[in-house]
Amino acid sequence: NGKGTCILAGRDTMLNREKVRDGLGHTVKESAITILNLDFPEPRDIRVWLSEKPKWRERGNREILNRIEEQTTSIEYLRRPFFISKISEFDPGDYSEIGGDPISYLMDGMVSRESEKLLPQGEEQASTGSISDLYTAILSETARTMMDDESDRIDVEFLRLLAEEVFEGHLNEEVKNSLAQRVESFALFEIDSNDDGVRVFPHETIKSYFYSKHLLDYFPQHGATNAMYRVPLNSEDFRIFNSVVRRVPTPGQMDLRRSMKSALRTKCAIGYFSSNLGGLLLSFMPFEEDQGDFVLADLQLRDAWMADQIGVQRGELIDLSINRLIAGNADLSGISFRNVEANEMFVGPFVKFGDNAPNVRSLNLRDVSGKKERMFDVSKIREWIAARSDRPDEKRAPDERWKLLEKFSRISMQRYWLREGDEDTKRITDSGYWDEVCALLEQHDRLKIRDNVPASGKRTKWFHLVAGNEFLQFEEKNDLQESTVNILRQLNVQ
Repeated sequence: NGKGTCILAGRDTMLNREKVRDGLGHTVKESAITILNLDFPEPRDIRVWLSEKPKWRERGNREILNRIEEQTTSIEYLRRPFFISKISEFDPGDYSEIGGDPISYLMDGMVSRESEKLLPQGEEQASTGSISDLYTAILSETARTMMDDESDRIDVEFLRLLAEEVFEGHLNEEVKNSLAQRVESFALFEIDSNDDGVRVFPHETIKSYFYSKHLLDYFPQHGATNAMYRVPLNSEDFRIFNSVVRRVPTPGQMDLRRSMKSALRTKCAIGYFSSNLGGLLLSFMPFEEDQGDFVLADLQLRDAWMADQIGVQRGELIDLSINRLIAGNADLSGISFRNVEANEMFVGPFVKFGDNAPNVRSLNLRDVSGKKERMFDVSKIREWIAARSDRPDEKRAPDERWKLLEKFSRISMQRYWLREGDEDTKRITDSGYWDEVCALLEQHDRLKIRDNVPASGKRTKWFHLVAGNEFLQFEEKNDLQESTVNILRQLNVQ
């Protein structure tokens, strides 16, 4: 009759049926209380909502929207309105450059925008850039503290002390004290549902991201804190760590790898340390063009994530026991697996192995259509892996042009547009075979080159490989476009 009371809560943990009943007492009948929960939007609805935004309305953004629909299907946290709204603020071209999990780009953009609001106008003791670094340091230290304490919560008073320590020496006393008193209201902190004096991150993924930032900055100089020994990291943590580390130039990745391997040799028997550190190292293995050897041996790992598609991973894995291995659609043909056991392995249709592979007890696979299947028959698992193994043929060496196209195809599965000059794009365009492959693709209308993709930064060339996944499924000859067959034939693949 229009006289009822409507109470809104940001999360169902803030106000559930029990809390409402306790608050109202017995003056209201149970039947008079109606609880409605808003679920996350479906991937298709997210796509439609984005397509109505001014930046995303262009017809040329259709494929990028398709990619976002796929992402929000496979990465659950992206369906939260908080993250969808952040994606909508991107220029489509900038978003199309993101490979894999977009958490790094989403968080970096948000930290940058929020940092601009923190420093009072006219304050010159810290630039926006350094304020951004300080803001990130607070969030990273918060995540580290939560992990070390095995908690998802942090006390506001402790948060203020942490902020004062981070700001010390960078801001004058008045500004430092002012910001420290406001730290609990910074974006990316939420009030705990049970205690106004406690703050939490909006999502576990955000905590994992800033803990990864902490590891990246802290570990090379100081080593591990308590969390590495006490808290088991999982494949999601390793995936997010990968998205953070791969944005660091190759020399920085090499330094981090060296420091972690050195620590592993000295403390590998303590708590979860060896499993966590081994998993972190596997998440950013060197690529075939990187310098130095990589060997990981004699470890038992709870989880491992090796699904990086940006390049051909390279290294030697010896005497490893892995409970759960995520391989995805990665090219693992440069990895030598020697006595590596995986209790469970998750793969996509385009995963690739070299002349040896892990011994797998159960295989979880997703085919091209998205259909899932699980195998337990060890002999069938070996057959499936063998069919996707790149075994050297003494009669015919691999065509270098084909290897380049294969690498281009894998990167294009994650990034719709590749920007000229980007470090990952240069893995393709710096090849001596690029001009020839480029001309072949253009001849068959399989390469789009534009210089007007809506994105930040200076005007430059952008590359898109049309239907690149077809080049990775050339065994399914009946389903291929004629142009795909002709290109593969010219590259001596068929």
